[in-house]
Amino acid sequence: MRLFFFANCLTFFLVFNALANQQKTFDITRYMGQWYEIARKPNRFEKGDFGFAFYQSITEKTFAIKNQETRKGYIIHQVNGKGQITKKPGKFLIQFSNNFFQKFFKAKYEVIATDYDHYAIVYSKTKYLFFFDVVLAWILCREPCPTEAQKKIWFAQLKNLTGIERDAMYEPQQSSKYPS
Repeated sequence: MRLFFFANCLTFFLVFNALANQQKTFDITRYMGQWYEIARKPNRFEKGDFGFAFYQSITEKTFAIKNQETRKGYIIHQVNGKGQITKKPGKFLIQFSNNFFQKFFKAKYEVIATDYDHYAIVYSKTKYLFFFDVVLAWILCREPCPTEAQKKIWFAQLKNLTGIERDAMYEPQQSSKYPS
């Protein structure tokens, strides 16, 4: 019982501390590199497991994105995109396609929490055609298989920052033996 109480107090402290230090500044250089998808809000364009994103700087204001996942257990699906850094810390405009529509309606993504070395929580609320909101969220990690205790803390942060509950998120399969 004491251990349960201690764990809950520790969780509350870590979440409260993270909220108090919410992204006021953002270091894009530290954010670059590989992130594994731990959870995502279901959407129409991601349907697989073993997902990761790789971010690589292009210029001081832009970066390349490579998203990859495995579908149906063996088919690798990959999409490349480009991010543009905005003036607000942790906020980006993202484009994954060169089609006509995407050139005018870039998605708005925001890293709402990160420690750069272990996890990041990414949130997107983009309005299309002036009335249609698309809300997306991801929990990313530098390692493919974080502990349940870590995930519990990150899901609590996600809920406190966005109102999104854990059961509204999809937790894709990951593996410590990740394909290269």
